[in-house]
Amino acid sequence: MFIDFSKIIKKKPEKYLVLDIGTSEVKSLVFQKDKNYFVVLASSSSNFSSSPLVKDEDGMIESKDFSRDIIKKTILEAKELLGKEFQNNYKKILISLPADVLRGRVSFQNFHRKQSEKIINKIEEKKIFDQIFKKAKKEISEDFSKKTGIMPKEFSFLDIKILDIKIDGYETPKILGYKGNNLEFNIFITVIVKHRFDNFKKILKSLKLKPVYLIHQAEGLINVFAKEYPDTFFIDIGGYLTQIFLIKNGKLKKVKEFEWGGEDFSQAISQVLGVSKKRANLLKEKYSNSLLSENVRRRIKEIFNLPTNEWFFNLKSELLKENILLPSLVLIFGGSGVIPDIKEVLEKRYEELLFISEPEIKIISSKYFQMIKDNTNKLIDSKDVPILLTCWGLKD
Repeated sequence: MFIDFSKIIKKKPEKYLVLDIGTSEVKSLVFQKDKNYFVVLASSSSNFSSSPLVKDEDGMIESKDFSRDIIKKTILEAKELLGKEFQNNYKKILISLPADVLRGRVSFQNFHRKQSEKIINKIEEKKIFDQIFKKAKKEISEDFSKKTGIMPKEFSFLDIKILDIKIDGYETPKILGYKGNNLEFNIFITVIVKHRFDNFKKILKSLKLKPVYLIHQAEGLINVFAKEYPDTFFIDIGGYLTQIFLIKNGKLKKVKEFEWGGEDFSQAISQVLGVSKKRANLLKEKYSNSLLSENVRRRIKEIFNLPTNEWFFNLKSELLKENILLPSLVLIFGGSGVIPDIKEVLEKRYEELLFISEPEIKIISSKYFQMIKDNTNKLIDSKDVPILLTCWGLKD
C-alpha cells in the first residue's frame, strides 16, 4: 500500500516579518499564525541614535533621504536584533512608515445615476468605480498639495478600499446587481510622495526583501477594533507626530495627523533643566511611569504645562476645522500616549471639543489584543500597539 507522507507531515507554519518605522523609534517582530492567534516569535526595538529627523524640502519631518538613511538602517538593525528569526523567505513582510510619509485619508463620494431603475451590471460598475476613485484621488492630492507645496501629480496612491456603500440611504455590500439613484461611498486611500516610494522600492530590492506590503495603522484599526469598539476616537501619540482616527458605527470615518509628540515634551525638559536629550527622555519616561520623587514629579508637571496645552491646541484646531462630532470613548496609545498630562487635559477640557457626552478616556496597551500569543513577553506597553496594528493591517 502506498502512503503519501506529504499529506501526513504537518506543514511548518509560515512566518511574517513586521517593521514599524516611526519618527523616533523602529520596532520589529516576527510572528506566525496558529489558528486564530498570532504567535510572536521574536521582537526588538531601537531608538534612532541621533534624532536624524528634520524638516525636508517638502516641509515633512524626515532625514535628508528618509528611504536611504532611515529605512535601510532600520531594516539592517532589525536583522541584527532578531538574529536567527530574521530570514529572506517570509510569507509576507509588513512595513508601516511615519504618518507624514505614508498618509491615509478617508474620502466620501457620491454618484447619481440617471437610470435609477436599471440594475447595475459589471460594465456600469467599473465606470462608477473609475469615476469615484479618480475624483477621490484628485481631491486628496490637491489637499495634500496645499499643505505641503508638492504638486498633485507627485503623489502615488498605493491602496484604495471601499469601506462601505449606501444606495438611496440603505447600506449594501456591493453595487453590482443593485439599482437606485443616489450612491454613497466611504473610501480609504493611502498616499506617498512618488520619489520617496521609488527610493523605498530600490532599498527593498537591494536588500532582497519580498513580498513587501506597506501598511497604514488605520487598516489595522479597522480589522482589530471596529467591531468591539464601533464608536471610538483613537489617538496615537508618537515621537514627533500625533495621529487621530475616528470610528463610527463600526466604520472608519476620519484619519488625520498633526506635528506634536513626545519629543516636544522631552525638548521642554531639556531646555528648562539644561539636561541632555537622553536625560530628558529618561525623566519623561520615569514621570510617565510614576517613578520620580514627589518634588521632581511636581517640577516635571510644571514643565509639561506648556507642551500639553500646545498639544491640545493642535488637536482642537484639527478637529474644529471640520466640526467633527466625537463619540464618548477615547482610546490613547503610542510611545508617548502614557504621558499622564495628555489624558488629564482631555478630561479637563473635553467641553472645548465636540463630544456627544462626557468622554471615557483610556490608555490602551497590547492587552487589548486578545488574539496575540507573545512568546517573547516583551509586548506589554502602549508603545507596542502600533506594530500590533500593522500585523492586522493586511488580510490574507
